[in-house]
Amino acid sequence: MSYIFFITILLVVFFLIGASALTAFNTAALSLGKFQTKESLKKSNFFLSNFFLTSWDRFYTTISVTKHLLYLLYAISLFFLFLLIFPNVEMHKSPLIFLFAAITIFIFLFLDFILRFFAKSFTNTTLIITSLISSIYLIFFLPISAVLKCQPNL
Repeated sequence: MSYIFFITILLVVFFLIGASALTAFNTAALSLGKFQTKESLKKSNFFLSNFFLTSWDRFYTTISVTKHLLYLLYAISLFFLFLLIFPNVEMHKSPLIFLFAAITIFIFLFLDFILRFFAKSFTNTTLIITSLISSIYLIFFLPISAVLKCQPNL
């Protein structure tokens, strides 16, 4: 059990760091605008800038899809972690499920608010600091986001 517990904690942290970095990066990029973002990213450690920055729509869509995937994976892995901590919880009989959901949403909203506030206050600095982390997550999730982006609206 300790091995699965440790892996689950690592996944929660991995997904939360990625989603948080992409939130701050996206907020800073939208605050700066298209041309200032391109100029700032030329000075940073953003990988594959030629690929991502050729089309602003592809750039923004890839960031958005990846960020939402990471938040979804964070919520699923945190819920799984709670079920590992409390294995005797039954879904339909326990109010702990609502507590799990409230904790998950609170962590998400708190980090989202703090990072958006920081990104609005220190736009260039946030863009440069989060560019390396964001580009690693974008490259890692690029195949998944490309497939999801190509799906027609249902």
